[in-house]
Amino acid sequence: MSATPKWFTCTPFRFKGDHSFFTRESGLLCRGFQAIGVESKAVMPGPPMDNDQDDIVRAEPADLEDPQWWRSLGLDGVVLYAWGLPKYTKIASAITGAGVFLVSSIDASGLMSPYIAGPEYARALFSGRIAQHGMLLGPLLAAAALARSLVPRCFDLKRLEHLKHADRVTMVTPQAVEIMKALALRFGMPEVAARTSYMPHPQLPCFKYAGTPKENRVVSVGRWEKSAWHQKNPQLLVKSLGRFLERRSDYRATIVGNGVEALRSLFNPLAPQVADRIRLIPFLPPEELLDIYLKSKIGFWTSRSEGQQGTGAQALCCGCSVVATAGVAMNCFAHYVSRGSGRQAVRNDAGFVADALLMEAAAWDGGERDPALISHSWTREFHHSNVARRYLRFGNEPPSVPNGAGLDEPDLGSDQRGPSV
Repeated sequence: MSATPKWFTCTPFRFKGDHSFFTRESGLLCRGFQAIGVESKAVMPGPPMDNDQDDIVRAEPADLEDPQWWRSLGLDGVVLYAWGLPKYTKIASAITGAGVFLVSSIDASGLMSPYIAGPEYARALFSGRIAQHGMLLGPLLAAAALARSLVPRCFDLKRLEHLKHADRVTMVTPQAVEIMKALALRFGMPEVAARTSYMPHPQLPCFKYAGTPKENRVVSVGRWEKSAWHQKNPQLLVKSLGRFLERRSDYRATIVGNGVEALRSLFNPLAPQVADRIRLIPFLPPEELLDIYLKSKIGFWTSRSEGQQGTGAQALCCGCSVVATAGVAMNCFAHYVSRGSGRQAVRNDAGFVADALLMEAAAWDGGERDPALISHSWTREFHHSNVARRYLRFGNEPPSVPNGAGLDEPDLGSDQRGPSV
């Protein structure tokens, strides 16, 4: 390894390379590496786009699959955001073929195969196809997809063969780690199980609590365009909020994100005195979103599925507790509520979700939630420089022995206070 470590990130999808790219996931990890003194750039397919930042490297698809091209960069490590997809196996092979340490990052809950949590996998598959294609065509397409997924050679084995090229595999939730390990062991790939660890997506260092007085406010941030409704499930969000606000007249709610005005049609069943306490705000940049998190007590999400719910992580960093739906596909929140920082609903219907909100509000009333402690705990785990430190240490640490038990605890590095920037 060189005197100054050199780690790049790579995504094989041609995103815009402007400022917004560096506020999340692979772009923000690049910034996290830079913040701790590591030379870092972000690699994406070309050609260049308008407003590409200087630390974007555009490459031809053939270059991404060429070990010599990767070798020419003189890298110590690459974090590849390729979702473990078989169509990107040649990229993974090229990176390791160049002698570069490869970490393959998978943004998923782990609900990727019928061989693990099969009934929930099937329910999610049918629900999604029906939402997309309707009650006539949807079930037929879901049945065909389920039948195909039951043939390991069609996808599970191809994904694991991709991951065999990685020196480390990272999943964005602790439970997803266990699912991936179980899947790898089931199909006779203990080396993939041994190399799989927990690593969250990084969050901007501006998201931290600074003593701002908390108000009786619930906040939810997400994508609210109609195309995202099946996943984000705003019908359940608004109905549950309505029941909660009926019981807690001292609370208000704020919903933020692209397409948020489309949610106004869901307010029709709400009493006027309830609907008037729900504010809809379009997309906000991080510095403005920060102010809402800092003043809110509870972050709230009702999605059917998430990999890592990034806005939930942001809310925790800002000292909010969180309330969410439950299930394998929402297991990021099982982690998020594990440190006295929230709760999941017992069942995913409006009555039980509203009850979870009521219990969480009562926890704040009773002094059971401390925003400074919540923020301290989660900024250590999520801030971009802390995530980058752990990636940097991977190259010097042997993978754990797969034993099918226990979760990988976050390795937060030597700085337990979070970054100073």
